[in-house]
Amino acid sequence: MVTKQYSLSLISQNTLKRLFFSLMMAVLFIVLSSSLQAASVTATLNKNVVTENEVVQLTLRADFSNTGNGPDLTPLERDFNILGKSQNSQFSFNLGTSTALNFWVVSLMPKSVGTVEIPPIQIGDLQSQPVRLTVKSSPQLLDSNGNPPVMLKAEVSETEPYLQQEITLSVKLYTSVALQNANRAIPSHPDLIIERLIDDQMSYQTINGTQYQVITREYMVFPQRSGQVTIPPQSIQAMVNTSTGRRMIKVQSEPLNLQVIPIPASYTADAWLPSEAVTVSTSLTKSDASPRVGDTLVWTIDIKAKGALPEQIPAVDFNSTRLYKLYPQPPKFDTQKPLRGS
Repeated sequence: MVTKQYSLSLISQNTLKRLFFSLMMAVLFIVLSSSLQAASVTATLNKNVVTENEVVQLTLRADFSNTGNGPDLTPLERDFNILGKSQNSQFSFNLGTSTALNFWVVSLMPKSVGTVEIPPIQIGDLQSQPVRLTVKSSPQLLDSNGNPPVMLKAEVSETEPYLQQEITLSVKLYTSVALQNANRAIPSHPDLIIERLIDDQMSYQTINGTQYQVITREYMVFPQRSGQVTIPPQSIQAMVNTSTGRRMIKVQSEPLNLQVIPIPASYTADAWLPSEAVTVSTSLTKSDASPRVGDTLVWTIDIKAKGALPEQIPAVDFNSTRLYKLYPQPPKFDTQKPLRGS
């Protein structure tokens, strides 16, 4: 005799509702947890210990799409110089869902030595956690021969010029490495008129076993006050690659002192024109080979002063006589700058 036995479990409708509600809450919790976990801003550094004048890279990551105008970098400006910023975006797909990833890479230069903090950076409605950075004092940057990779030297053609006399300021930049984003200062002084001469001159020089590229830049300088006048140090800052990464270097020359001589008391003329050489030439242009009374003639007077500015050349005045009448025209100036101040 064969007997079949069936066991049946009966679940009430209320129990099914409770199970369905619990399952939906679990799914919703998982979805919300994933969403909350994805929506975040993280900040990381490529290194946590650097030397002064060394560049550090800050990477900001936003795991959501609505980033507004991007990161607010204003809090960084207190302790860092912001050298640059780049951005890229990525999308990842998993089980039919997509996740937006936004990255910003910010190049920073610490302003001081010690422990500084990358403050929280706001992106959209979220912000990152602070990050600490240690900045150490950097030793002088020297090559294997014990020489600096960059030098700046300045000299003048005359240290005791007369008032308004032209002298030549030569600034020589010595480099044994490639410079990036170089920023070279322009000489200026309230008591000096300074004009750059055309064409930098390039040469090569070996110093203590190191070969340097030498770029010479020259300026015409005209002192406008007698007494001691100091030309301030000339400077350059640039990025260079070192064994530890990119580094900012700042180099400057020594200041130059001028002892400007006033106009001698024995000089009694009205116009003062300090010049290496002054020449005056004239020409007369006729409108006819045999001019007659009432014809017009053009009288041209050329004055050349070597090492002088156009405004230094005194005005030339002539008066009409009973034999002729003069009709002066405004003077025309032409400045020719030598290649090397000669």
